[in-house]
Amino acid sequence: MGGIQAFSIRTRPQDIGYPDSWVHGEIAVVGQIVNVGGSFKLNAELSGRAPLECSRCLKSFDQSVFFRFETEVEETDIRPQSDLVDISPFIREELIFQEPMKPLCSEECRGICSHCGAELNQMDCQCDRTVLDPRLAGLGRLLEP
Repeated sequence: MGGIQAFSIRTRPQDIGYPDSWVHGEIAVVGQIVNVGGSFKLNAELSGRAPLECSRCLKSFDQSVFFRFETEVEETDIRPQSDLVDISPFIREELIFQEPMKPLCSEECRGICSHCGAELNQMDCQCDRTVLDPRLAGLGRLLEP
């Protein structure tokens, strides 16, 4: 109990069985496996680069990826007769879990006008983007002079 094994690896998504990963190129994983008595704990940091598309303006951008993760490693995950642990499934799982649902090129991204298609980060359009809920149209008449 209490043994610690540090590691540092460089790999690619296709090498860990995730060829369609949102992270491209080389992935660096640094961490340690700690014996906590009866089981093992994997603590790691993953870094890489990801080409993404903004969910608002649809422009491509490149983003640095960095996250920490921790998981429990069962004895069944250790290769018999070698004391080696294949951490590929844990890396793959974290990559899937960490994929951004709506990537943004910036928090201030204004996106694209839904009427004329103008890229609102570049220019303002003259479209009326007021969205009126048809269920509230009757209330709108109360505001008319």
